[in-house]
Amino acid sequence: MIRVLYSAVMIFVMASMLMTIPAAAQEPIQNLRLQISTERPSFSLGEPVYLTVRLVNEGPNEIRLLALLNPKDDLLGISIRDPAGQGVGFVPLSALDRDASLTMLAPKMEIGAVVPVFFGATGWVFQVPGQFVAVARFDVHTGPGEPRLIQSPPLSITIRDEFADGARFLMDGEEGLEAGRFLVWRSGDQLEQGLERLRQYTERYPTSPVVDHYHFALGRSWARPFKDYRKGAVRPANYERALMELDRVRDDVLPASLRVEKYLAQATSFLGTDRGREAAQSLHQAKSLIEERVELAQFREQLTRLERHLERLVSQQHQKQ
Repeated sequence: MIRVLYSAVMIFVMASMLMTIPAAAQEPIQNLRLQISTERPSFSLGEPVYLTVRLVNEGPNEIRLLALLNPKDDLLGISIRDPAGQGVGFVPLSALDRDASLTMLAPKMEIGAVVPVFFGATGWVFQVPGQFVAVARFDVHTGPGEPRLIQSPPLSITIRDEFADGARFLMDGEEGLEAGRFLVWRSGDQLEQGLERLRQYTERYPTSPVVDHYHFALGRSWARPFKDYRKGAVRPANYERALMELDRVRDDVLPASLRVEKYLAQATSFLGTDRGREAAQSLHQAKSLIEERVELAQFREQLTRLERHLERLVSQQHQKQ
């Protein structure tokens, strides 16, 4: 009888321990917070909308996980509902297939990313004015086994009917789809119909914020070479044209991530035309933003590369003197 009771007790204790192991292992995940935001609460119809995503470890312990906050990696999903409550769907234009290792997220540490959500694989997302609601979901991979899903609080995004006629013109037809792709990619010489649609839009609605995004995308595109696979040729960068387009952009219209890209494109173009002083100013503007926003960390490598280029240019200029 005693042996039976002892065995029963041991089985109960072991079962209790096994039941508590998953809870203890999952406890750090409960301290992860997924947050989404936009830099402004409202946008004109047709204006590109960028979502800032942040993953925060609010607990006292470090967490090892796959820190892939790009929707192209298929761990982060974003769903958007229109003013009528219907899902409008958001799927990025392309997917990534890459190996990644677990990274350490220290206590109180956060990582971030910026996601363009105005245009995806199904086309334009915000096609009518009104109140949209966005929610992000993230699969937390901490090692072998099934991932755990966490979700952000819902975020309201107001789309104003400002420039509504222009938005309908911009989004219409195959030309509108190409225009959306160019604004998302900030590149694409082959998107000729889309570029023509954007040019016509600029003439008709010159004060629209879409125009600033168009000039920014053009400037960024001209600041680097582009390989046109249709022609089997590489179009070289045109630094002067890039600077002309970028100079037309109102900084206060762009989200911080695009402002960084603008400053880096300017710096690249200034370096390409041996204008070290102007390049240094643009790099300083980019660095200030990168250092204050965790979601801009992806630009640090490019910033460092351009800073080294600037050092070489300054050294060469001094030697010539």
